[in-house]
Amino acid sequence: MEKQYEKDLFSKDFLKRLGFEITKDDGQYGKAESIRPKGKILLSWNRDGAHCDYFGTPITEYNAFFGVEEDGGTRTAFNGIVYSEQDIERILKLTY
Repeated sequence: MEKQYEKDLFSKDFLKRLGFEITKDDGQYGKAESIRPKGKILLSWNRDGAHCDYFGTPITEYNAFFGVEEDGGTRTAFNGIVYSEQDIERILKLTY
């Protein structure tokens, strides 16, 4: 049975609006790549996210692990936790 998440930060429509096409999505893990051909950017995510911070304090707010790789996967631009679609948009603005 597929786990249901309280919100989906990585919907097909949202990522398409940002210029990305989903290449893999099994409900928990996913990957997408930029539509533009040069300097291809790859996204990856795990909807399960973190349950506590680095100090062991529980995180009650929904979050997801998110990664951004540039140049077709040769450089990591971001690897961390996001809480909202706005976080994803900000990170992508910083990477290209």
